[in-house]
Amino acid sequence: MLRLLQRLRFTLTLSSDITGALTAGTPLSLSLSRIGQNGRLTFSGTAGSNVGIEVAGLSTVPAGKPIALTVYKPDGTTLSSTTASSPGGGFLN
Repeated sequence: MLRLLQRLRFTLTLSSDITGALTAGTPLSLSLSRIGQNGRLTFSGTAGSNVGIEVAGLSTVPAGKPIALTVYKPDGTTLSSTTASSPGGGFLN
């Protein structure tokens, strides 16, 4: 039995999520500097209320790449999700 060995070399980078809190009517700037980095933002709400989240002025490198937007319920399951791409942004209701 012939066994081939391969050598692999690579660099790993551990990225921490960017966190913050959203306040109704107050814009928040967010900059993600690494591939795979996430923004995790919280906001207060009341069950049964409607909320809209707008992403404006979105830019990606390279341009035109989509981003995922997800709102989670307090139990961690998905309430709503969509994608947005630059230039521009998106809206999640």
